[in-house]
Amino acid sequence: MASAKHWRARWCGLCYANAKGRGNHPGHFGYRQYIPKNQYIYGVSAMVTKRVVLGASDGPPPERHKDFDKLPQLWDMLTSPTYEDGTRRKTASLTLFFEEGQFKACLSDRDVDCVAFTSGDGLRDVLASLERRLQEGSLDWRQAGMRRKK
Repeated sequence: MASAKHWRARWCGLCYANAKGRGNHPGHFGYRQYIPKNQYIYGVSAMVTKRVVLGASDGPPPERHKDFDKLPQLWDMLTSPTYEDGTRRKTASLTLFFEEGQFKACLSDRDVDCVAFTSGDGLRDVLASLERRLQEGSLDWRQAGMRRKK
């Protein structure tokens, strides 16, 4: 590999391109050797590790927290690993966030891959809205994930 002397002794367009970050020519000043994938970077392995896939819980659902006494449908959807007929299911997930001056919630039924959204002025309003709409069956369920445009 050429040293900085090469750059200073005589002008070289390839050295200049490397120095300005416009190129990466081996044997010229400013050459940067890239670390191949799957090698250690700063002492941490860059290799892809196998993902652990967790199944539905085999144990009983947790005891209902006192804050959820008024939200039985929502609690069951979030914690029950089985349907009423005893078949296994994936539990739902609930994401809460604050956006544009309102609290918003995304309820994701992972068993059927659908999501429903609701919003309100306060956190309790959002949870009460979810519970009421679950009992009425009026949640607007949509297919989760990105869909390709045709």
